[in-house]
Amino acid sequence: MIMSILSSLIVVAILTSCGGDSTTNKLVKELNSSYTNDGKEVELVGYIAIVSGRAGGTLVSNGKITVGLTNSNWQQKQDAFAQAKINFGKEANYLWLPEKFSLSDVEIYDSKGQKHDVNTKFAIKGIVHYTNKDWEKTLKQEQENQGKKDIQ
Repeated sequence: MIMSILSSLIVVAILTSCGGDSTTNKLVKELNSSYTNDGKEVELVGYIAIVSGRAGGTLVSNGKITVGLTNSNWQQKQDAFAQAKINFGKEANYLWLPEKFSLSDVEIYDSKGQKHDVNTKFAIKGIVHYTNKDWEKTLKQEQENQGKKDIQ
C-alpha cells in the first residue's frame, strides 16, 4: 500500500543525480500532515520507481509519466513516499521506457541530459499540488447536487 501522500501529492520534477539527504523524511512527514507546502517548491531525495508496468497501467498522459519516489532502489520492495509527474522522452529531465520493458530498459535523464538507470538516487525538485485537498467539500457538493444528505 502506498502512503496517503501518493494520492494527494504531485510534484512536477526536475531531476538531479545526487547522494543522500537527511531532510527528506522530515519533509515527507510535513507533507503528509498539513497543506502548508501547497503551491510551494520542495526537494525530495530518493530513487525513482515506475508505479506499475507500462502495459499494465503506467499511464503516459500529456507527455508525462507518473512515478513513485522511494528510499531504496527499485530492486528492493519498498513503498513510495511521494509521487511525481516526469516528462516522457529522451531529453534532460525526462524518463523513457519502451512499451514492454525490464529494469535495465528504463532510462532516466537528469537536468544535464545525462542518462541514468533506476539504481541512481535523485533530488527531485518541483511544485507541491495536493489533488485531494478539498475532498470533503467536493463530496458534500456532489451529494447536494444529487439530492443526498448525511444521516444524522
